[in-house]
Amino acid sequence: MNEEPIPPLAEPTGTKPAGGKKLSIPPGLVAAVLLVVALIFFVVQNGDDVAFEWLVFDMTGPLWVVILVAAVAGAVLNEVFGFIRRRRRRRR
Repeated sequence: MNEEPIPPLAEPTGTKPAGGKKLSIPPGLVAAVLLVVALIFFVVQNGDDVAFEWLVFDMTGPLWVVILVAAVAGAVLNEVFGFIRRRRRRRR
């Protein structure tokens, strides 16, 4: 009476999937989710209207829009000046 064991239908928990990699959440996804949550809190807390002037523009708008536009403009200027600096270094 030599009985062969019946193979399990599914892998036991704690084992690796067929690809050999552990299932995990990518750090970039975690960072993106945290950034979105922080952005939602930021928008909710800064919804008051503010008046602002820049050159010849007089406008009124939500504070979060003003801050977001300033941040995007700063990021774009940073990239432009960084590009110019890298290009000058390559030419030397």
